[in-house]
Amino acid sequence: MGMVDDYGSQLRPRGYNLSAVTCRTKVMIAREDTSGPPAHGYWLVDHLPNADAWVVDGGHMGPRDQPEEELLGWLAGAGTSSLPAP
Repeated sequence: MGMVDDYGSQLRPRGYNLSAVTCRTKVMIAREDTSGPPAHGYWLVDHLPNADAWVVDGGHMGPRDQPEEELLGWLAGAGTSSLPAP
């Protein structure tokens, strides 16, 4: 529903307020992504109070095993990530 939601959001509010999200957030932005353009990721970073952009190489589907594993480690708090803990 992503594209339908995106188009619909131009006509009506989405039904949630991004500024109400209080947890730390990482937004993975792929430099060559044409399905979810980088500008969308930067918009999210600008509208989420505790968000950081995490820019990676590749398109929508990668390849990027190591960055995704690091992000999962950050989410799990496993201490295996080079990213700052959540």
